[in-house]
Amino acid sequence: MEPAWVEWVPEGMRHASVLGIEGWQWIALGALMVASIGLGLIVRTVLGAVIGLRRRIKTQEISVGSGRGVKRSIALLTASLLWSAALPTLHLAQNPAAFFHTVLTIAVVGAVSWLVAAAWEVACDVYAHRSAENLSRRATHLVLPLVRRFVRFVIFVIGGVSVVSSLGYDVSALIAGLGIGGVALALAAKDSVENLFGSLTIVMDMPFQVGDWIKIEKVDGVVEEINLRSTRVRTFDDSLITLPNSNLIKASVENMGARRVRRFRASLLVTGAVSDAQLEGFLTAGRRALAGIGTVRQADASLAAFDFADNGLRVQLTVYLEVATADEELRNREIVILALLKAAATNGVALGGAAPAAAPA
Repeated sequence: MEPAWVEWVPEGMRHASVLGIEGWQWIALGALMVASIGLGLIVRTVLGAVIGLRRRIKTQEISVGSGRGVKRSIALLTASLLWSAALPTLHLAQNPAAFFHTVLTIAVVGAVSWLVAAAWEVACDVYAHRSAENLSRRATHLVLPLVRRFVRFVIFVIGGVSVVSSLGYDVSALIAGLGIGGVALALAAKDSVENLFGSLTIVMDMPFQVGDWIKIEKVDGVVEEINLRSTRVRTFDDSLITLPNSNLIKASVENMGARRVRRFRASLLVTGAVSDAQLEGFLTAGRRALAGIGTVRQADASLAAFDFADNGLRVQLTVYLEVATADEELRNREIVILALLKAAATNGVALGGAAPAAAPA
């Protein structure tokens, strides 16, 4: 039965069939497309305002990507539901109706899965934002991102199974088939399984975390991201290296970021003629200077003459700096060096060929 408005369609277009769809039905489909897009935009805007998406994005309580995912999935779900409700009124032929039914089933289930995944992302963002002060660095940079990705993956897997089930296929037979071919699947996905266990090893064993400076075989850089499959390391040449997590199970990982102290060892060359009093004065002043630097661990700080050289004497410096980052280490190395240069100049001692200052009277 045709709707009353079909009478307004010219007779030549009304029943002209293209791909099994009559002219008036094509007009209705076009109008339905426009209406679904408009309704989707309206609903996503209204719901976004109700739950305060824009405000939460501005306050960085949720990320832009999470908010965008919620709005777009709402728009898609609204449009799909409108199509599902309106399509039966068009009385399409069997083949076009079956085609649209399949497309709409995929669209509705996909939109629901997308919305659930987006809501999960928003929940993770809100939790991380509100618990930022209470969460450890491990939870913030490693555990939470891995759990976040894993749950999102499970949501989409469930969505895929739901699509197959909605299309009339026997899901139990599919699962049974996967069970029968489990060995072959495991062999085919060997690398993926190893990478997954590698990521679990990183979480449980915690050899490093995001932001740590690590050395793994020939890789030397800062951990930038840890995923379920791989770990990304930014080298000091600014290149990005992707390491499969399976490699990390057997690899020897040197975590430079986990150092409790940073050792600074240097061999200082005292050149030229120097008296016993000058050398002793330099060493005493240098040790006093090291004692005055708060980041130097005093229990094992050492400054002592230890060997003869062809053109002078060698003084061994060994200190352990109690700092947390590479930048702090460099700044405190500079403080130590400047303090020793000042001690040398004050006592008329030349280091490394520099001209000695006049000895104090």
